[in-house]
Amino acid sequence: MQQHDVIIIGSGIVGGTLACALGRSGMRVALVEAREPDIRIGTDPRVYAITRASEQIFRSLEVWDAIAALPVCAFTDMEVWDAKGDGVLHFDCAELAEPHLGHIIEPGVMLAALTEKLQTLASVERFCPVRFEHIHVDDAQAEVTLADGRRLTAQLLAAADGARSPVREQLGIEVRRHAYHQTSLVARVKTALPHAATAWQRFLPGGPLAFLPLADGWCSIVWTLPEAD
Repeated sequence: MQQHDVIIIGSGIVGGTLACALGRSGMRVALVEAREPDIRIGTDPRVYAITRASEQIFRSLEVWDAIAALPVCAFTDMEVWDAKGDGVLHFDCAELAEPHLGHIIEPGVMLAALTEKLQTLASVERFCPVRFEHIHVDDAQAEVTLADGRRLTAQLLAAADGARSPVREQLGIEVRRHAYHQTSLVARVKTALPHAATAWQRFLPGGPLAFLPLADGWCSIVWTLPEAD
Protein backbone atom coordinates (compact mmCIF):
# COMPACT_ATOMS: atom_id res chain seq x y z
CA MET A 1 0.00 0.00 0.00
CA GLN A 2 1.41 3.38 -1.05
CA GLN A 3 -0.04 6.56 0.46
CA HIS A 4 -0.27 9.82 -1.50
CA ASP A 5 -2.17 13.07 -1.13
CA VAL A 6 -3.68 12.86 -4.64
CA ILE A 7 -3.97 10.11 -7.26
CA ILE A 8 -4.35 11.29 -10.85
CA ILE A 9 -5.37 8.74 -13.47
CA GLY A 10 -4.41 9.95 -16.93
CA SER A 11 -1.20 11.82 -17.72
CA GLY A 12 -2.27 13.69 -20.82
CA ILE A 13 -2.27 17.48 -20.99
CA VAL A 14 -4.92 17.86 -18.27
CA GLY A 15 -3.50 15.22 -15.92
CA GLY A 16 0.07 16.35 -16.50
CA THR A 17 -0.78 20.00 -15.85
CA LEU A 18 -2.61 19.10 -12.64
CA ALA A 19 0.29 16.90 -11.49
CA CYS A 20 2.78 19.72 -12.11
CA ALA A 21 0.65 22.22 -10.18
CA LEU A 22 0.10 19.94 -7.18
CA GLY A 23 3.65 18.61 -7.23
CA ARG A 24 5.11 22.12 -7.18
CA SER A 25 2.98 22.88 -4.11
CA GLY A 26 4.60 19.96 -2.28
CA MET A 27 1.74 17.47 -2.43
CA ARG A 28 2.57 13.79 -2.87
CA VAL A 29 1.09 12.89 -6.23
CA ALA A 30 0.65 9.49 -7.87
CA LEU A 31 0.27 9.86 -11.65
CA VAL A 32 -1.10 6.70 -13.29
CA GLU A 33 -1.05 6.19 -17.07
CA ALA A 34 -1.74 3.11 -19.17
CA ARG A 35 0.76 4.04 -21.90
CA GLU A 36 3.66 6.39 -22.52
CA PRO A 37 2.58 9.80 -23.89
CA ASP A 38 2.17 10.06 -27.65
CA ILE A 39 4.69 12.81 -28.36
CA ARG A 40 4.61 13.71 -32.05
CA ILE A 41 5.94 17.11 -33.09
CA GLY A 42 5.54 18.44 -36.61
CA THR A 43 3.46 15.52 -37.87
CA ASP A 44 0.27 15.56 -35.78
CA PRO A 45 -2.66 17.17 -37.63
CA ARG A 46 -4.52 17.70 -34.33
CA VAL A 47 -3.92 21.04 -32.63
CA TYR A 48 -5.10 23.03 -29.65
CA ALA A 49 -5.95 26.71 -29.64
CA ILE A 50 -4.92 27.93 -26.20
CA THR A 51 -5.78 31.32 -24.76
CA ARG A 52 -3.61 33.79 -22.90
CA ALA A 53 -5.09 32.42 -19.65
CA SER A 54 -3.81 28.91 -20.44
CA GLU A 55 -0.44 30.40 -21.40
CA GLN A 56 -0.25 32.04 -17.95
CA ILE A 57 -0.95 28.68 -16.29
CA PHE A 58 1.96 27.14 -18.18
CA ARG A 59 4.15 30.09 -17.27
CA SER A 60 3.30 29.69 -13.59
CA LEU A 61 4.31 26.01 -13.81
CA GLU A 62 7.61 26.96 -15.52
CA VAL A 63 6.85 24.91 -18.63
CA TRP A 64 6.09 27.73 -21.08
CA ASP A 65 9.72 28.30 -22.10
CA ALA A 66 9.99 24.64 -23.13
CA ILE A 67 6.73 24.93 -25.10
CA ALA A 68 7.78 28.17 -26.82
CA ALA A 69 11.10 26.58 -27.87
CA LEU A 70 9.18 24.09 -30.03
CA PRO A 71 7.01 24.83 -33.12
CA VAL A 72 4.07 26.96 -31.95
CA CYS A 73 2.23 29.79 -33.68
CA ALA A 74 0.82 32.87 -31.98
CA PHE A 75 -2.35 34.23 -33.55
CA THR A 76 -3.18 37.91 -33.31
CA ASP A 77 -6.58 37.97 -35.04
CA MET A 78 -9.70 35.89 -35.52
CA GLU A 79 -12.07 36.16 -38.47
CA VAL A 80 -15.48 34.44 -38.18
CA TRP A 81 -18.29 34.59 -40.70
CA ASP A 82 -21.42 32.79 -41.87
CA ALA A 83 -21.40 31.37 -45.37
CA LYS A 84 -25.08 32.28 -45.84
CA GLY A 85 -24.91 35.82 -44.50
CA ASP A 86 -22.94 39.04 -44.73
CA GLY A 87 -22.06 39.32 -41.05
CA VAL A 88 -18.40 39.06 -40.08
CA LEU A 89 -16.84 39.05 -36.62
CA HIS A 90 -13.26 40.22 -36.28
CA PHE A 91 -11.19 39.96 -33.09
CA ASP A 92 -7.88 41.83 -32.82
CA CYS A 93 -5.37 41.49 -29.98
CA ALA A 94 -4.60 45.22 -30.23
CA GLU A 95 -8.12 45.97 -28.98
CA LEU A 96 -7.26 44.07 -25.79
CA ALA A 97 -3.79 45.61 -25.50
CA GLU A 98 -2.32 42.11 -25.68
CA PRO A 99 0.55 40.88 -27.89
CA HIS A 100 -1.64 38.06 -29.23
CA LEU A 101 -4.95 36.30 -28.64
CA GLY A 102 -3.45 32.85 -28.09
CA HIS A 103 -1.35 30.10 -29.66
CA ILE A 104 -2.00 27.14 -31.93
CA ILE A 105 -0.06 24.21 -30.48
CA GLU A 106 0.23 20.50 -31.24
CA PRO A 107 -0.61 18.26 -28.27
CA GLY A 108 2.84 16.65 -28.47
CA VAL A 109 4.52 20.00 -27.80
CA MET A 110 2.65 20.45 -24.53
CA LEU A 111 3.10 16.80 -23.56
CA ALA A 112 6.85 17.01 -24.15
CA ALA A 113 7.20 20.10 -21.95
CA LEU A 114 4.98 18.70 -19.18
CA THR A 115 6.74 15.31 -19.19
CA GLU A 116 10.12 17.01 -18.91
CA LYS A 117 8.91 19.12 -15.97
CA LEU A 118 7.33 16.17 -14.16
CA GLN A 119 10.67 14.36 -14.18
CA THR A 120 12.12 17.16 -12.03
CA LEU A 121 9.41 17.00 -9.33
CA ALA A 122 10.38 14.61 -6.54
CA SER A 123 6.88 14.76 -5.06
CA VAL A 124 5.30 13.29 -8.23
CA GLU A 125 5.59 9.53 -8.68
CA ARG A 126 4.73 8.22 -12.16
CA PHE A 127 3.19 4.77 -12.61
CA CYS A 128 3.53 4.14 -16.34
CA PRO A 129 2.78 2.08 -18.30
CA VAL A 130 0.22 0.38 -16.06
CA ARG A 131 -3.56 0.24 -16.01
CA PHE A 132 -5.76 0.42 -12.96
CA GLU A 133 -7.97 -2.57 -12.24
CA HIS A 134 -10.17 -1.50 -9.38
CA ILE A 135 -11.17 1.67 -7.53
CA HIS A 136 -12.78 1.83 -4.11
CA VAL A 137 -13.94 5.16 -2.71
CA ASP A 138 -15.39 5.81 0.74
CA ASP A 139 -15.71 8.81 3.06
CA ALA A 140 -12.10 8.50 4.21
CA GLN A 141 -10.08 7.86 1.07
CA ALA A 142 -9.81 6.48 -2.45
CA GLU A 143 -7.96 3.22 -3.06
CA VAL A 144 -6.72 2.27 -6.51
CA THR A 145 -5.47 -1.23 -7.33
CA LEU A 146 -3.13 -1.37 -10.32
CA ALA A 147 -2.91 -4.24 -12.81
CA ASP A 148 0.49 -5.25 -11.40
CA GLY A 149 -0.96 -5.65 -7.89
CA ARG A 150 0.25 -2.40 -6.34
CA ARG A 151 -2.28 -0.46 -4.30
CA LEU A 152 -2.40 3.32 -3.97
CA THR A 153 -4.42 5.38 -1.49
CA ALA A 154 -5.14 9.09 -1.29
CA GLN A 155 -7.79 11.47 0.00
CA LEU A 156 -8.48 12.70 -3.52
CA LEU A 157 -8.75 10.86 -6.83
CA ALA A 158 -8.70 12.92 -10.05
CA ALA A 159 -9.97 11.33 -13.27
CA ALA A 160 -8.11 12.82 -16.25
CA ASP A 161 -8.51 9.79 -18.51
CA GLY A 162 -10.45 11.27 -21.40
CA ALA A 163 -13.98 11.64 -22.70
CA ARG A 164 -14.67 7.91 -22.41
CA SER A 165 -13.24 7.83 -18.87
CA PRO A 166 -12.87 4.28 -17.49
CA VAL A 167 -12.67 5.84 -14.01
CA ARG A 168 -16.07 7.47 -14.48
CA GLU A 169 -17.50 4.22 -15.82
CA GLN A 170 -16.20 2.13 -12.90
CA LEU A 171 -17.50 4.60 -10.34
CA GLY A 172 -20.91 4.65 -12.01
CA ILE A 173 -20.98 8.39 -12.66
CA GLU A 174 -23.77 9.02 -15.15
CA VAL A 175 -23.44 11.29 -18.18
CA ARG A 176 -25.88 12.54 -20.78
CA ARG A 177 -24.81 12.11 -24.39
CA HIS A 178 -26.06 13.84 -27.50
CA ALA A 179 -25.13 12.74 -31.01
CA TYR A 180 -24.42 15.54 -33.47
CA HIS A 181 -24.16 13.08 -36.38
CA GLN A 182 -21.09 14.94 -37.60
CA THR A 183 -17.46 14.00 -38.18
CA SER A 184 -14.43 16.29 -38.24
CA LEU A 185 -11.58 16.03 -40.72
CA VAL A 186 -8.22 17.40 -39.63
CA ALA A 187 -5.24 18.00 -41.91
CA ARG A 188 -2.31 20.32 -42.61
CA VAL A 189 -2.53 22.49 -45.71
CA LYS A 190 -0.54 25.21 -47.45
CA THR A 191 -2.60 28.12 -48.73
CA ALA A 192 -1.94 30.35 -51.72
CA LEU A 193 -2.10 33.45 -49.51
CA PRO A 194 -0.37 33.78 -46.11
CA HIS A 195 -2.50 33.07 -43.03
CA ALA A 196 -1.52 36.47 -41.53
CA ALA A 197 -1.37 35.01 -37.99
CA THR A 198 -5.16 34.81 -38.14
CA ALA A 199 -7.53 32.03 -37.09
CA TRP A 200 -10.24 31.80 -39.75
CA GLN A 201 -13.60 30.11 -39.19
CA ARG A 202 -16.47 29.89 -41.64
CA PHE A 203 -19.86 28.44 -40.70
CA LEU A 204 -21.06 26.29 -43.59
CA PRO A 205 -24.46 24.53 -43.84
CA GLY A 206 -22.93 21.17 -42.85
CA GLY A 207 -20.71 22.53 -40.09
CA PRO A 208 -17.83 24.95 -39.50
CA LEU A 209 -14.53 24.98 -41.40
CA ALA A 210 -11.55 26.42 -39.50
CA PHE A 211 -8.09 27.35 -40.77
CA LEU A 212 -5.73 27.63 -37.80
CA PRO A 213 -2.28 29.20 -38.39
CA LEU A 214 0.84 27.10 -37.90
CA ALA A 215 4.54 27.87 -38.16
CA ASP A 216 6.27 28.13 -41.55
CA GLY A 217 3.12 29.23 -43.36
CA TRP A 218 1.13 26.04 -42.82
CA CYS A 219 -2.45 25.87 -41.54
CA SER A 220 -4.30 23.18 -39.67
CA ILE A 221 -7.83 22.72 -40.97
CA VAL A 222 -10.70 21.38 -38.87
CA TRP A 223 -13.63 20.66 -41.17
CA THR A 224 -16.86 19.44 -39.59
CA LEU A 225 -19.26 17.59 -41.89
CA PRO A 226 -22.39 15.46 -41.66
CA GLU A 227 -21.48 11.80 -41.18
CA ALA A 228 -22.90 10.87 -44.61
CA ASP A 229 -20.48 13.28 -46.30
